[in-house]
Amino acid sequence: MVCLGAGGHRRVANGADYLGGLRAVKMFFESFKSINHCRIQTIGGWESGCLMKGSVLADPPSAQPPPSMTAQQILEAIGPELRNQIFTYIQTDERPAYRAVINSLAGARKLRPQFILEKSRQQQAEWLHAQLGMKTNGPVVEQILQIWLLKSQGAMLITFLDTVGIEHDGKGQVEELPEEIAEDKAAAGVQALLAAYPSKQVALYLHMFQVQRPEGWPGLTKAIEANPAAKL
Repeated sequence: MVCLGAGGHRRVANGADYLGGLRAVKMFFESFKSINHCRIQTIGGWESGCLMKGSVLADPPSAQPPPSMTAQQILEAIGPELRNQIFTYIQTDERPAYRAVINSLAGARKLRPQFILEKSRQQQAEWLHAQLGMKTNGPVVEQILQIWLLKSQGAMLITFLDTVGIEHDGKGQVEELPEEIAEDKAAAGVQALLAAYPSKQVALYLHMFQVQRPEGWPGLTKAIEANPAAKL
């Protein structure tokens, strides 16, 4: 992994998780416990340094241009059906992560987490959605989407990696992402995903993949643009 902090880049000895493994999820839990913890951005194996304002993760300073879509924009673009599916998954299958999110967001609003958790699941989801729209909560949106991809969409990740030719450990874990993704390989990867998985989920994954670089991978950008079903 690479940790981006005020002093630049540093290599983390244990390698990187690319949408696979439990280390990323464990670090996600820890990121809510420490004010100066580095938050892990699991897609692509990058770890982004950040500070927390109160108990809400804040975006790290950066001189680089933003990606074409942020995680918050992606969350809105996928629409209510898939968004609710993701929230429900986190609520039911990833309770520790969900409670960590609620604890952090409720604390930032000076609310007791239990006040939120006592609401119906639908009311909790509506409250969560509203909080995730706040600018300071962009990193939290990234973590939620990443956990959903990591823990529930492993087959889709592996399909893309295998088709594009990115080496992984058989579970979607990659040590290093390529500097370039050729347009023909990217196109084959997009087509393989669209042939096997719901288009909205494919589009979410591809756009989250692109978030890992300020301007994404040009070859993948062209492949997405050439497939309307892969757009958001």
